[in-house]
Amino acid sequence: MDGPLILHMVLFFTVPLFWGYRRFFETVGPESAELIELCRTGPLLAAVRVRAGDVAAVSRALAKRLGRRSELKLSLGNWPWTHHVVKVGLAERDSVISIRAISCRAERTKEAPVVGLTNWLREVTSSLPIESEIWLCEAAYGDVTSQVQAPAGWRVVREGDQPFPYEPYSLRPNWTELGKDLTPASLPIGQLG
Repeated sequence: MDGPLILHMVLFFTVPLFWGYRRFFETVGPESAELIELCRTGPLLAAVRVRAGDVAAVSRALAKRLGRRSELKLSLGNWPWTHHVVKVGLAERDSVISIRAISCRAERTKEAPVVGLTNWLREVTSSLPIESEIWLCEAAYGDVTSQVQAPAGWRVVREGDQPFPYEPYSLRPNWTELGKDLTPASLPIGQLG
C-alpha cells in the first residue's frame, strides 16, 4: 500500500533535481583543460584597426554590444572552441582595439544565447569607414573544408554579401603587434556602459 506513495515522493524530489541539473549545470560538451589554461594567458583573439579619432567610440560600441557578462562564443572556430564561452576584455592603443581572452568555460545547455565573436565584430564594425580593418586569430574561424589554412590569422572581408567573409593573411599584420603587451584591465568593460 505504501508503494504508490513512495513512488510519488521519489518523483516529487527527483524531477526538480533533474530539471535543476539540466538548467544550471549540464554543459554542451566536456571542458578542455588545455583551452582553459590557454585563455588564462590572455591570448589575442581579434584586433580592430580604425582611424585614431574613432577608437574611443568603437570601443564603447563594442563594449555596449558585448554586455555586462563580456562573454563571446567562437562558434565558427575549431574544436574545442565551439562549445566554450570565452570571457573577453578590450584594450586600446593608438588606432588599434585588441580583444583578449581572460577566461573560458564550457557552454551550458540551457543558458541564454551567447553572441559569437565574428557576428559581434561584424555588427559593430559594419558602419566603420572602409579603411578600417579586422584581424582574427587563426583559432577564431575554422575552414570546414580544411582547404584553407591561416597561420597568420584571418581578415574579415566587409565588402559583399558572403556568408563566411574571411580570407587568410599571408603574413600577420604588424599593427596587431600594438596589442601584444596590452592587458584587458587597461580598459575595464564595466566603465564603458
